[in-house]
Amino acid sequence: MAAQRSYLSNLFFIRRRPMLQGSLQDWQKPDDDAAYQELIRSHNFLTTRDIQDYIQTKAPDLTLANFSTLVDDLELLNGETYLHHYFQYDVAAAHYQNNFYLYNWIFVFGAFMTALLAYLSVGSSNSIIWLATGIIGFITTVYTFKNNREVPQREWYVNRRRAETLRSHYYQYLAQVPPYHGSNENREVRLLQTLVQVSSLGKRRQGTQAAPPAGDTVVNQRSRSNLNQAEAQFLREVYVNNRLRVQENWYKGRMGEFRQNSGFTHMAAAMLMGLSTLIAGSNLVTSDETAPFLLILLPLLAVLLPSAAAMFASFQQMYSWERQLTLYDETLEQLGSAQIPLLVGTDRPISVQRLTDAIAACEIVFATESDQWGQDVLNSNVPDRDKVLQEMFDAQLERLGLSDDDKKSVYSIIDASQPQKEPREPAAPSE
Repeated sequence: MAAQRSYLSNLFFIRRRPMLQGSLQDWQKPDDDAAYQELIRSHNFLTTRDIQDYIQTKAPDLTLANFSTLVDDLELLNGETYLHHYFQYDVAAAHYQNNFYLYNWIFVFGAFMTALLAYLSVGSSNSIIWLATGIIGFITTVYTFKNNREVPQREWYVNRRRAETLRSHYYQYLAQVPPYHGSNENREVRLLQTLVQVSSLGKRRQGTQAAPPAGDTVVNQRSRSNLNQAEAQFLREVYVNNRLRVQENWYKGRMGEFRQNSGFTHMAAAMLMGLSTLIAGSNLVTSDETAPFLLILLPLLAVLLPSAAAMFASFQQMYSWERQLTLYDETLEQLGSAQIPLLVGTDRPISVQRLTDAIAACEIVFATESDQWGQDVLNSNVPDRDKVLQEMFDAQLERLGLSDDDKKSVYSIIDASQPQKEPREPAAPSE
């Protein structure tokens, strides 16, 4: 029974259904600092409390003064800039993800209901059916406008990639992976440059800007580090537990869920199509004398079952389970090799350079996965939203069957309502 509940709870229409009321688009920092520190830890980042816990359990002969470099770095990262950007991107990604699925669920169920009502309306003058058809058409039109105006899929991908890039560079900064090495001033300047680069992701119309490279592609570069041996030991432990194990478990959990949903939707679509074929055959041998009610039911099912099968196929395409499975499987395979230097020789201290190289290699793996995720959407041109809306408005006027004079009147009213733009003075006027 428990296994059955677990299976059902992982199905997409229970676990991943969108919220109709939506989610917050902007992040608000908790007023209480203790709540903010817990929020940081819940996202598997670090606070000085983690260092204190490590000292208490693993290094009682040390004090917080032995971790001064990490304490200063955490004060910078967890302050008013870096993690604030991360939390904003994380919240925005969840907001647009929900909207993307919400709009597409509406489109899918709208198409299904349209097919049902189209069948019921054949030869019928029932005003309720026509009213229901009009309401569904109105709802899908409204959300089509919202989808084309907001472009939630792209905004979701862009903000998620920004957040994951900042997560990666958080640990790179702590481990002083190049280019975050050298003097503290240079490190802080490079961190601010990373924030600027990350904020520009997805803003270009032609393609998308690349994220700041993980490890700056110089894994084996030898450089001076300000970390001492105690800090290296601490980072080794928390990186394995807070970064590697958490991410590995996340990949494995998602892969199990994706396999289950992919198999479920394929099987459901196949069964519905098979049942539709069976019904089509039964319809040929059904007569008024044998089962008169079947003359009404079977044609209805012959329409609904293929529509329901197409609905499951749409969910398969919407959630992209098969593609994500392949991507996560490849990432786990590459990560298994990259993390070996962190896992061998745990009974002896790790050198600072070995730690830096290993973290850089692991973050390159994570960056590769993040760069591929949503790549097709991110590399596509940013749509001209005004042009898209204009095309949709033109299409709506065509459906209304208005005459050319009526259309001109509509456009003249719209033009008259537009605010007049005053010409701007050139930035550098010439004589």
